[in-house]
Amino acid sequence: MRSLPGENYLDHDVAYLLGMIVGRGTLTDNGSERRLVIDFPYRALKAHGLNETFDQPAQLQLAVYKIRSRVEQLVEADFESHNTTRTCQFVMQFRRNNISWRNLMLITEGNTSYRTSVVPKRIFEAPADIQREFVRGMADVCGFIRPANAFYGRHRVYVEIPMQNWRLPVELCRLLQVCLGVPVQCIQWNHPNTRVPNQPRKKLAPREHQVKIFAEAFLKVGFYVDYKQRILEQLAEANSQFPPPHPCNPNPKAHQQREKLAHPGEKSSLIPESIRGMHFNGYYEICTEMGCRQFRPIDPSHRESIAEHDDE
Repeated sequence: MRSLPGENYLDHDVAYLLGMIVGRGTLTDNGSERRLVIDFPYRALKAHGLNETFDQPAQLQLAVYKIRSRVEQLVEADFESHNTTRTCQFVMQFRRNNISWRNLMLITEGNTSYRTSVVPKRIFEAPADIQREFVRGMADVCGFIRPANAFYGRHRVYVEIPMQNWRLPVELCRLLQVCLGVPVQCIQWNHPNTRVPNQPRKKLAPREHQVKIFAEAFLKVGFYVDYKQRILEQLAEANSQFPPPHPCNPNPKAHQQREKLAHPGEKSSLIPESIRGMHFNGYYEICTEMGCRQFRPIDPSHRESIAEHDDE
């Protein structure tokens, strides 16, 4: 199979490629050259588990080599990869407007940049094993795990979404919780009421949104990138001392209510117009405004064990 299949075809490899594109992919067409670039970003040369340290650029280069063998049967393109100081890039170059390129445009539903991508409708309608491959593709390119991401000693995976994309975090949360049964701890929005709460003099910086999942819950999805999977397994084992995590619930009664000070950054141009100027006391209120429909009634005497202050 030298080209992506037709409109209604979605297998594990196609779902995985689609997840990478939604997570960190950019498609460009200037008329004479067509390229798909997938970034594998990293912040440090070394990645640390509990008892191992990994050379991230080398490990990501190895991962790209393995991923190439997985996707090269799907597309008719020239493949290359190279490292920068912040990312390993996987590049597919299409010499013609061939069926591979046209089908890529079809399955991405016309979204050519991860900064504006959404979870395609066909993923929500797909079987769970296909959905899992899609999320794994996203996690391999924009999922991060390290001991420093712990919350009161409980290790977490962060899936980072570009600050421009306010729709994808809620869609990914829905895919994880509703479709795959993977509890999400919270979404850290790049909003002053959650990034710099009660610090009205501190400016809102341009940072990614973060979908946060406890390591043991994310084992149900996992990583295809070897070193990330090894760290995940170590940290999930360390989390075994904790009770099973609760799914996130935007119902305010499920959270400790704390009033926050107004912040001038609530009117920042980094915030979409639909919520610009609005004040929020918790991330879950932003989730509701961004389209979350996972509101669940709870026993008034119960509060989910979700503290927010280290995420705000």
